Amino acid sequence: MKLYVTRHGETPMNAAHRVCGLTNIDLTEKGIAQAKEAGRSLQDKGIKRIIASPLLRAQHTARLIADEIGIDTIETEQRLIEQNYGIYENTDWDGEAFNANKREFAVRYPGGESMLDLAGRLYPLLNKLKAENGPTTLLVCHGGICRMIHTYFLDVKNTDYAAFKLPNCQNHCHFHIHCLGQYHNHHHCQYFLSHQHRQYFYFGSVIPQIHFH
Repeated sequence: MKLYVTRHGETPMNAAHRVCGLTNIDLTEKGIAQAKEAGRSLQDKGIKRIIASPLLRAQHTARLIADEIGIDTIETEQRLIEQNYGIYENTDWDGEAFNANKREFAVRYPGGESMLDLAGRLYPLLNKLKAENGPTTLLVCHGGICRMIHTYFLDVKNTDYAAFKLPNCQNHCHFHIHCLGQYHNHHHCQYFLSHQHRQYFYFGSVIPQIHFH
């Protein structure tokens, strides 16, 4: 099956460079425009199913995308909720302590989740989607969720994991869920990998380098 993954549109906390985990906040006007544009860019991708995080910013983004591509129903999946960043919620996202914690996979954010906790809820969801082998699906979620989903398909070093960022609604990770590859990514995740046919296609203007082995 084909799986698309996108982050929600911009929120006030994103615009202010604040860590935004479980805070239930809506989109800015810019975020609304981003979501509509994302929907238009996905109109020809054959998406038949949208699954979204329960948080308002993801639900609003999913609804705007759904309106653009002609899908009536949005499924809500609790496991797509953003990572719990504990004491770092609403702090500067460039904070030294926050980013140091992000590089320690087995260390929970104080009062929140570790990266292993996050993988423990996301990987079973991806395994379920893989087993179902259903229609082309879009997941609408969050930056931390996109970062972890990335590791399901590709091996990522801790330092690269911590540095991975997916801008609001600008790039859509596109995977064949049964395929695996290896890559080197200088920018953002904007690619489709077909390991069987060794093809690659790009979405957006920034093209990462991809190496097949």
